[in-house]
Amino acid sequence: TEVAPLVRHHHERWDGSGYPAGLKGDVIPFGARILSVADSFDTITGTRLYRRSLMTPIEGVEDISRRAGHWYDPNVVDALRSLHGMDALDLPERPSLPRRVTAWRVLRANPAFTRLLSAIGVSALGDPLTQVAALVSIYASTNQDPRAVAVAFIAQALGTIVMSGALGGIADRFSRRRLLVTLELLRAGLLFTTPVLAMFSVWAIIPILFLLAAVNAVVQPARQAAIPGLVARGQVGKANAIVAATSTACGAIGFGLAGAVLATAATYGIPKPAQTSLLFVADGLTFAIAALLVLGIANLGGGAIAMRVTGSLRRAWRIDAVRPHLVVSAMAAFLIAISFPALLALAYKLNTGQGAPTYSALEVIVSIGVFVGSVAVGRSQAIGTMRTAGAGLLMTGLFSLAMTLSGEIQIVAAALLIASIGNPIYTVANQTALVEAADASNRGSVMASRFSLVMAAGIAGTATGGFITQAYGPLAAYGVLAVGLILLGLFALAAGRRITNPLHGKEYEEAVQIAAAAQAQVEALPAPR
Repeated sequence: TEVAPLVRHHHERWDGSGYPAGLKGDVIPFGARILSVADSFDTITGTRLYRRSLMTPIEGVEDISRRAGHWYDPNVVDALRSLHGMDALDLPERPSLPRRVTAWRVLRANPAFTRLLSAIGVSALGDPLTQVAALVSIYASTNQDPRAVAVAFIAQALGTIVMSGALGGIADRFSRRRLLVTLELLRAGLLFTTPVLAMFSVWAIIPILFLLAAVNAVVQPARQAAIPGLVARGQVGKANAIVAATSTACGAIGFGLAGAVLATAATYGIPKPAQTSLLFVADGLTFAIAALLVLGIANLGGGAIAMRVTGSLRRAWRIDAVRPHLVVSAMAAFLIAISFPALLALAYKLNTGQGAPTYSALEVIVSIGVFVGSVAVGRSQAIGTMRTAGAGLLMTGLFSLAMTLSGEIQIVAAALLIASIGNPIYTVANQTALVEAADASNRGSVMASRFSLVMAAGIAGTATGGFITQAYGPLAAYGVLAVGLILLGLFALAAGRRITNPLHGKEYEEAVQIAAAAQAQVEALPAPR
């Protein structure tokens, strides 16, 4: 079944004038195109018992080259020419060949995407400033009450879930360019007023965090939905990997910058309210800069007038190609979130006397792993597939399980590093698969649905992780998430197995299926009387 189409169709011609089926162009099985050139070359250059060879090898190559684009696939002819040390043909039209897509090539060829990436990087640099300033302000003003910090996290989670779950269609309904500029300026305005409001009551920061999270729940899906329109076809996965790596790196720099600002301000005797005010204002400036960068992009899509703002999850769930990726993203978010409370407890278990610095070091290791994974997934040739997502989940699961097998901090750190590499591999693959499965009119709704599902599942996973860690210890929590991720990764690998035979090609197999369906319809018609 694999070789038969190659033999059957190796007399087809690139322009459709061949036999037996008159197939044309990419519809001809890829292997048959290779066999056609090889058979012709052997016929005109090979010696037979009844005659000498008709041409020398070089003459044969030249003869076949004259028919490239008519009888033969030009790319196959070029391969034959390269075997004989000859240059590729200079043809105005030829089928595209998959080329290795580098990050530099994506950035150089797509200036609008580069501008959006700059805006994302600037925002990611500023996000930790507000996070640190808000938590420090609340923690210090409530006599170091951790429950107040928990309220801040809950407010952010609720803002995300409410906005993306209820109004996820905003990213499709309105022009994304105007929407992003408006929301970035809104975030900047909120942060500029935060120091003033915090002077009256530190609790004013809580509703501000809620609003910032709600705005972010629109901004993030809108950015993700805009990327396919800014890069060439086949570069979406690479672009998503670049965004993930940039966000991770800028976020890490942002946390370091926040710590440096607070330390420097304390050295000069600046009061703590003034220290955190500097961070709020600095983050507001990053959002203003991001708005200016987005303003310079001509079009980011959106503006589907008929699209309803509400019901994004229901619309996304109706898309068959989207549904399995949403399920996997929710399950993965639940399992990965189990590690959030477990990692802190694990740090104190590994180094009782130095739990806090150990936890900080482990978080740095996680950040390094996420950055490495973001870069690594960009080198994959099939980023937006369930198999790539499954490979990332399986890697995270296996090395999370390895963390439970040793109490040595060096071994745990090494396993945590590799486990962290798998996380962005899964995330980028999942996001890419979703934006490619959706179309230009509903990508914002699809990505908003993923955003809300991941956040809700993450909250449930964090609560579950806290319970397991409290009852059975951090190693048990890592064991549970490891087994779950391994099973989920194996499922994703099985569900994402390739069903297209590369020797035939997708176009040929689709044509065969269409012909078979048409034949079945004809046979189903009642026979004439």
